[in-house]
This record gives sequence, C-alpha cells and structure tokens, in this order.
Amino acid sequence: MLQLLSRRENTVFNSLLNCNAPPNDDQRAEINGAIQALKIRYQQASGTEYSPTHPIPQSGRKYHDKILRYQRMLAPVRTIPPEIWHRVFKYAILTVEPKTQQSLVLRDLRLVSRMWNATAIDCPVLWCNLPLIDHSIIPTTPENSPKQPHSTWTLIQYLTRARCPKPLPISFTFHCSINSGDESEVQARALQARAWVEILALDINRWGEVEFLGTRAFQETLLDLLYRRSRQGGFPLLSKFSFQRRGIDTANSPRYTTWRETLDLSKAPLLKYVVYDSLNPFQGPEHLSFHGTITYLILPWGQLETFRGAVQGGEIYPYLLDGGTNLQVLKHTSNQATTLPSTPASLPYLTKLSLCFGDAMPGENIVAHLGQSLTLPSLKELEVYWGRFHKYGVDIYGGILSLILRSRCSLERLAVEHNELDYDLNLQKERFQQVLYQCPCLTHLDIAYLDAAKLQTLVPDFNTAKKPPLSRLRVLTLRQPYRQGIKDPLPLLRVFLGRTDPTRRPPHDHLEEVYIKHDDRDLWRNVILELGTQKNDETIQRLETPFDPSFYAVALSWKEGLRKDVATPSVSNSGLTEQRRSEIKELMRGMESYNLQGRDTRVLTWLGVPALLESVGRNKRGKPISGNPIAEYRKQAGEILTKWKPFLLADFQSSQYRYSFADSSTSRLNFVETTTSAGAGKEGCGLESSSVKCEDRNGDYEDWDKILGRAPVDSWAAALKGAAWLLD
Repeated sequence: MLQLLSRRENTVFNSLLNCNAPPNDDQRAEINGAIQALKIRYQQASGTEYSPTHPIPQSGRKYHDKILRYQRMLAPVRTIPPEIWHRVFKYAILTVEPKTQQSLVLRDLRLVSRMWNATAIDCPVLWCNLPLIDHSIIPTTPENSPKQPHSTWTLIQYLTRARCPKPLPISFTFHCSINSGDESEVQARALQARAWVEILALDINRWGEVEFLGTRAFQETLLDLLYRRSRQGGFPLLSKFSFQRRGIDTANSPRYTTWRETLDLSKAPLLKYVVYDSLNPFQGPEHLSFHGTITYLILPWGQLETFRGAVQGGEIYPYLLDGGTNLQVLKHTSNQATTLPSTPASLPYLTKLSLCFGDAMPGENIVAHLGQSLTLPSLKELEVYWGRFHKYGVDIYGGILSLILRSRCSLERLAVEHNELDYDLNLQKERFQQVLYQCPCLTHLDIAYLDAAKLQTLVPDFNTAKKPPLSRLRVLTLRQPYRQGIKDPLPLLRVFLGRTDPTRRPPHDHLEEVYIKHDDRDLWRNVILELGTQKNDETIQRLETPFDPSFYAVALSWKEGLRKDVATPSVSNSGLTEQRRSEIKELMRGMESYNLQGRDTRVLTWLGVPALLESVGRNKRGKPISGNPIAEYRKQAGEILTKWKPFLLADFQSSQYRYSFADSSTSRLNFVETTTSAGAGKEGCGLESSSVKCEDRNGDYEDWDKILGRAPVDSWAAALKGAAWLLD
C-alpha cells in the first residue's frame, strides 16, 4: 500500500492517493520534476550521485525513501484496467475450497489498497459465495435494539453486491444447531436464524449450492419457505441442496408424536445433488419425540446424480429406483422401513450404493432385494448395514454374490457385515470367499472382526483356487462392537504380515493400512501390547509389536491422568480444585523428568499419549483455547513433546510396521515398503515446539503427525459406517 506523503506533498498528489488512479500527463511531469529535485538534494547531502543500486548513506536515506515513494506513483501496476484485476481476483478467490473460506481471501485482497477494494466491490461474482453462517458463534442483538447487527449488514451487503448488474447464483452454508448456552440465549439465536433465512429467502430464485444444518424447529421454518416458493416460481438456479437435522430444540418447543415432512424441489431444472437427513446421527427411534415421521420428497428424480437420504419412513427409495436413471451415488438410510421394492430395477450409471436399515427391516428382505431386484453394471462401491437380525441364517453374502454376477460389475470397495451374522449357517464363509473371488479389483474391505478361521481367508495362498488372491487390496477395516467381546488380534496380524511379506505368493499389492474400530476403553490396544510375551511366535517377531511391560504400566497411568480432564476440550474445567491442580502438576513433572532412553516409546504412540498431550489446552478443531484453567498447561505439554520427539520418531521409524493412534476408538497399522531412516536418533536435537508445523531435516513431518494422531486418514476406511443408532 502506498505510504502517505507530507502535508504539503499530500495536497499536490491527494487525488492520486485517494483513488490510486494512474497519473495524468501533468501529474506525471510534476512527479518527474520532484524526483530530479530530490536526486540533486541527495547528492548535496551525501556527496555522491544518486544510484539505487549503490549503498545508501545515512545522510541521504530520507531523500532515497522519498524518491521511491514518488516512483511508485509511476509504477505500471497502477495502469492495469479493472477487467484484468477482476480476472486475477476470480482466479485467486474462486479456486479456494471450501467455498465458505473464499470470503477470507476476498477480505485480504480488499485491504491491499483503495483501488483493489473498489475493484472487488464492482465484481459481482466474487460475492456469490457467502461466508459460513454459523448461528452458534454469530453475536446476537437484543430484540428491541434499534441498531442493525453488523453481521446482518454484512449478509445484506453480500446479497446486494452479487445481485448487480444481473442476478448470479449464490452459494452458502447455514448452521443453526445451537446446543450450548442458557435457554434465553438459545431462543435468541434461534430467532436470529429464522430472521436470516427469511432474508436469504428474498433471493431464493438465486440459490445455487446451499447447505443447511439445523434443529427440527428450524427444519419446519425452512420446509415452509421452500413449499411456498415451489408454488410460486420454483428454483431456476438451484443445483445442490443439503439439509441435515442436528441439535436439540429448547424445552418450550412444540412436541409431536407423529409428523409429516414434505420437501418439494420439483421445479429446480438444474438440481443434481440432494442431501436430506432428518435423523440425528445418535438418535434412533427410541430417542425421538415424534415417532413415525413420514417423509415426502418431490424431486426431479430423472436428473439427479447424487442422493443421500436419512429418514424414519417414507416411499423415497422406490421413487429413486423407478426414476433415478442418471444416479451415480445413492445412499439411503431408514430406521423404520420394513419392506423393499421387489420389482426389477436397473441403474446403469450408479457407482456407489449405501443402504442402512434399522431393526424393523427383516434381513431376508435385504437379501432378496440385492439378490433378485437390482442390476447395477457400473457399481464400484457397496455398503450394506442393518439392525439386529431376528433370526440367524440370513444369506447376506449370497445376495451380494447374486448382485455382482447379475450386474457383471467389479467392486473396488465393499463394506458389509454384521456382528451377529453366523458364518456357520447358510455357507456364509464360502459365500464370503466367493464374493471376494468376484472382486479382483477390490482395494478397500470393511467387515466386522472375524475369528481366526474366517480371517484366514484373507491370508494369500500360492494356490489361488484355494483362496481369492485380492491382488489390489490396500486398506482393511475391522469393526469390533463392544458387546462382541475382545477378539484375539493374532489372526489379524497374520493377515497383515501375509499381505506385506516380500516373499509372498502370488504377488500382489502391499496391504498399506489396517484400521480397527473398537470401543474407547483401550481393551484392544492393551491386548496388542501384551502380545510381546509370545516371543516364540514368528508373526509377533516379524511384526515387531510394541512391547515394554514395565513402561506400559507407566504410560497407561499417564494416559488415565490426561484423559480425566486435562486433554478433554469439552470439559470447562472451571471447577478444578487445588488438589486436582496439584495432581496435574505432579503428572506433568513426572512425564517431563522420565528418562526414555532404552524404552520402547511405541507404547506411548499406540496408547495415544502424545496425541493427548498435543490436545492439552486446545479445542476439538486443534485451536488454542483461552479462559480455561487447563490452557495454562499447554506450554508445558509442548515442552514435554519437544523432549520426547527424537525418541518417539526413532522408535516409530525403526520398523516397516507402524502402530499408531488415530482417535479414541480407532487404531491404525501402517506398512511402509522401505524402512525410513531413524531420524535424528535418540539424542536431543534442539527441536522447536511440537505445535510448530515445519519440515524436519529428515522429512519426519508426516510420521510426527501420525504420532500425534493428527495425520490424514483414509476418509472411507475410517469413517463411521451405517448409523450411530444401530446397536453394536
């Protein structure tokens, strides 16, 4: 940004500074004359002729600075027409994802100069993607206040600037799921949210890509607005619509025992993407205050490419099968559905199918639907989940096998299992194996935790007629429900070794990652750590499982001390007693003074102790928090990690098999094809705080992120599958 000149000079060039316009001929001549005069004064003061490339003496520096300021007024950048800036701004802003972050880049560009600010304001397309509208953090204004909230004024500004000179499609994400604060604050935020959605509804004919997340009361307001608009003129620019019900309404909100919800977007000629989720993720029918809700969706079925729905009941799924001829992604969840279409249906372009049903759906209906009704020649990804079967012997893999054979599709990702599925009935083990034979391109497999005999199917064998080779399998996920009990991890480790052993036959890709989804009480992790006692087992020896019995007890006590309240962002900690503060100080002091030399620090990584230390004094998004007593321990936790870092990295990188902590209920095993250097060794190397994201000298950044539990995970393999309300 141009610096201000002196008062006298500012009078001469005031118009240039205010508008940042290029100088005219007279102004250019005056600027050149001033530059020449300054060069003469520079020579008089310093005794040498002015040259910007030579060292500038102190006596001539003030003249040098003025010369540079004058020369900037003649810079070619001031002559660039607005149309060029518009194209530059569009490239800089519109390529940012997610779209809700584009407003931050727009703000930074506007702060550069008055010219850039005016240029950005005159470019409507830059104002079409609104900032994230989150009513849990937007300040509220008293109901009777005459002053309009600044946030509301900003919203209206965006809508106005995107409207001229011609209406353009606007995109926004709207959150109205307030779960904290007293009842009066929650009510105030709910009223503000309804007022804002009314403002947005004034431009409903310009909605392009819109996403809503809100409570049931907000859902009523939104559906009413959409219903009225569908009767008036439709949604000419709407291409993406998403609604997900989240949060809980206030105590005085109306309660229903039954409810009918209707969404009519049939007059949306550009609509291709729809998400409609009226189920809270952790609320099954037994927790809902309005049982038996029936959902009616009126959509342009034939033009949809993606549909993701989660409802209690309704006839949505049959409409999708009958009219969704262009569907590519279909995800349907219903916890009250009891029947499925029996008529043949073909979706030629569908690549992803996910079905999830509650206890009301008989397993036989799912098998019949998959095995007899569907033809999906392009299917690449299949997920099937259901509630508790009312009887054993349901041939689920037989239905999947029939679907694959009839459709002649080749699956790449398969997630289908149930912990009560009896493999000893209906030839399920053989069916499971036959399905795998029909999936030669399978890269991801997600199943329940099987016993040794069933997991043995996944260990490759030289005789491919005996076992399916699965030559492209890269990621395996096993889910161990709490009530299934702790399964022996050794068969899984044998699968891991068998699919990474360089001498294996037949040749196939490495199994790069294994995810184990389990309860958050560390029972499964504890069993892994105890395997080190079986030193005579070849699998344990070659996989080099973490093992240090005496240190394990110490690490477990540290974890329990951290997990209690120190590393729990959701706990306010406002009531920490002096005794508890003393315990925390003693805990931190013990970790800081402990000598890790000669210890197997992979025990710490596997249990997630470094991840807990990293989370101290931070919220769930990893941002530092203030106003919380725990925040004062953040610096100390960082110092402990700094001291531990060389030990943790050296041990973590000492083997091709990496045992790490993804989150409280997810463990992760990785295989790297070549062993990475052990880094800096176990001697200290003067590292900075663990929270500083810098590239270490041996490229350890990715491994350090895994140790801290913040490394990227496979979004499909580690995701919550099915619905959280399904009994496990």
